[in-house]
Amino acid sequence: MQQRLNLKYAVDIDITASIGPGLRIAHLPGVVITGHANIGRNFFVRQNATVGIKTLGLDHYDLRIGDNVSVGANSCIIADHLTIGDNVVIGAMSLVTKDVPSDCTFYNKREACMRS
Repeated sequence: MQQRLNLKYAVDIDITASIGPGLRIAHLPGVVITGHANIGRNFFVRQNATVGIKTLGLDHYDLRIGDNVSVGANSCIIADHLTIGDNVVIGAMSLVTKDVPSDCTFYNKREACMRS
């Protein structure tokens, strides 16, 4: 069943992932969510975003994402043990590898390319 869903919708959301009600996917292609994720209510994710583990074969993973979290396009949340609080916005093209407290906006600093 999971393989058919993956092929039909171009997403890879493991059916063992725990996702609360209100999941919204802005654009389907490229969304990946590991089965080890525990995601709260009203999760909003955009294209080419990944929620995944870092290390294969561990006995225990703890990937928790709170309620009302929004993940920007081309972002990756990658860790074996990580908590993202409630009401968090993850900016586009961000890499999250550590905990993010509730009520925050998280993004990776970008620097302009200067030509000499």
